[in-house]
Amino acid sequence: MRMTRKMTALLLTLMLLTGCAAEPRQPERSEDTALKLLEEAPVLEYDVPVMTVGVLVNQIGYDADSPKTVVVRGRKLPEEFRVVNASDGETVFTGELEKAEYDEVKGEYNSYGDFTSFAQEGTYYIECDYIGCSYDFEIREGLYEELSARALELLRKKRETVKAADVVDICRCLSVLLLSYELYPQVYGADGEEVPPLMAEIRGYVEELLLLQDEKSGAVREGETEYRPETVWVSAVLAKFSYSYQKYDSTYATVCLQAADRAWRFLEKQGEETEPELRFFAAAELYRATGQNRYYNAANRLGEALASNPGSRTLLLGVLTYSSTKRKVNMELCAELMAGVFDEAEQIAVNAQTDAYLIGGGTDGTGLENIFWDALVLSVIDYIITNQEYATLIARHYDYLAGTNETASCYIPDAGGERELFEGVTASRFNLAGYIMLLTEMMSHESRDN
Repeated sequence: MRMTRKMTALLLTLMLLTGCAAEPRQPERSEDTALKLLEEAPVLEYDVPVMTVGVLVNQIGYDADSPKTVVVRGRKLPEEFRVVNASDGETVFTGELEKAEYDEVKGEYNSYGDFTSFAQEGTYYIECDYIGCSYDFEIREGLYEELSARALELLRKKRETVKAADVVDICRCLSVLLLSYELYPQVYGADGEEVPPLMAEIRGYVEELLLLQDEKSGAVREGETEYRPETVWVSAVLAKFSYSYQKYDSTYATVCLQAADRAWRFLEKQGEETEPELRFFAAAELYRATGQNRYYNAANRLGEALASNPGSRTLLLGVLTYSSTKRKVNMELCAELMAGVFDEAEQIAVNAQTDAYLIGGGTDGTGLENIFWDALVLSVIDYIITNQEYATLIARHYDYLAGTNETASCYIPDAGGERELFEGVTASRFNLAGYIMLLTEMMSHESRDN
């Protein structure tokens, strides 16, 4: 017991002398080194105080002209922060910390600093009195394009022989990617005749989906088993893909649209209207692509029944398609459905004002899908009304994923691309799609601002 107290006191003294109340800015990450130390060190039983990072920053970095925010936490909060050049230790920017408050939900004292105006390329870290230093981060032009391409490559690696169990994740992924393409075609290079890399990757997945569809019945089938929810998803996604892909290959787009129609007819024969939000999504996509009254009537019937449930995520996808079609729509229904989306975006913004990490609710490294859905909602509304508040809030969602979160965890590949995206978290295809859309929205803002 005497040794335990002595060792604990020694550790605390060393922490105070070195000012290491937070982790050093570049902690050792090597597993081999850690194992070697464990093998060589004597086994002593003592309690090690938990050390947490006090200066939270985006560990990957920022595009030069993007919003840049630091979150500082600790019982004694300083009044300013310093951006320091990692190569020579020179302070290059000094800013004020604001809103030094106690967050009852997180149990932390937090303050925030903004250094958006600092845009000089290089590698830096942030230093604060009493608290310590952040991890290193980079400021560089074209960073978001590189990260987006890397995420698309990871998505490509996941495109293996697809099974029925993968269909929902694939379809949710493709729905978000196609929505992103519709909102930001200029970012994806859709102006020319050549198929953009994003659309080429989506087509690769579409080909896999078509292999799972029974040509006669239209159902998604594996062996003797027919999958109904998966069939609705395939109907919606194939119709959505055909709408955007027709400019590149009208013949193949028609093949996909016909497959989407067969899937819908299979569902009609079942006589059940399960998954109404998903059916609304499929009906809206098929109506936009074909203009047929049968789909228009189905979309209106389902939409009117669902208008009181604006928080449904699948419904959101259908609402966006129904509201953006150039064909005849029920304007009253359209306004009612979109009002729900606006209300959701406004609530996210309100929550973010009191959230410790400025995004409206953290996840402790789990349920990252919530982060992407919130960013998707904000992106859509920002596209419609171009609101700087929403643009900044979207950038903070990116910061959260890159380290400005409860555990200071980075869920994005490092600069060398050695870590898998969302390390320690199931890297679903949907998460990859949400990440790509988030980056694309930020790139779109930069192009509009310039």
